[in-house]
Amino acid sequence: MSTKTHFVMLAAAVTLAACGGSDNDPDSVFLPGSSNVGGIWTGAVTDEGGGSEEIYGIVTEDGNFRFISDAGVQYVGEITGDGTPFAGTFGGVAELGTEYCAGVTTSEGQILSGSVNKGSSLRGETLSLINCPGGAPFRSNFDLSYNSLYDRDSSFGTVAGDYVDTATGDSITIYNTGAVYSPGDVTGCLAGGSIEPVDTRFNVYTLTLQYTCAGSPRDGLEFTGLATLDGSSLIAGVSTTTESLVLVLDRS
Repeated sequence: MSTKTHFVMLAAAVTLAACGGSDNDPDSVFLPGSSNVGGIWTGAVTDEGGGSEEIYGIVTEDGNFRFISDAGVQYVGEITGDGTPFAGTFGGVAELGTEYCAGVTTSEGQILSGSVNKGSSLRGETLSLINCPGGAPFRSNFDLSYNSLYDRDSSFGTVAGDYVDTATGDSITIYNTGAVYSPGDVTGCLAGGSIEPVDTRFNVYTLTLQYTCAGSPRDGLEFTGLATLDGSSLIAGVSTTTESLVLVLDRS
């Protein structure tokens, strides 16, 4: 399954949830550890050359975030600050099996700044550099909208169930203990790991998966990241230090 198709499925799942907030209030003050920045955020990032990426973002209450692009890249970092505008740092991780350029799958030391309107909008600018030959710093603007999917409670019982990986067809079971297991019934890739609510008040989970499958790019890798449940699909952005993996798991 292509990344674009994968992302369309992800975006369709989010559309099923109601979006919260209006965009008419002035930007609210950002407080570290508050719920101002936490959320499920969707929208676009546009670079100064006019290129654009669709973004699906998961941000925890303490500002840790994963922005998943429709190119399969994940932007991983943390938003910090004690007022408006906020600031943060992040790095990019290329989709598993792809490279920015020969031998380069990550970009580090990138910065972002902007303003958050609680429960409504997350806007700002990034400054990025990819360490490829001839690469130069470039700026991008992001404009993301809040989705009230985030406001649902999370628990082991809520996320437990049988799923199918939409990209591979493999079955995956999440147990009430938080244990995760896939027998690799289609691909032969055994997977095990764990999932746990970040904060039971909100619909975000941490997810860890380890793969064993000879001959596959996933073999021997451990992926960690964030996930959210939309009621019928578990959407996750996980990565190693050098590889990005986007998962859409449908309940079976």
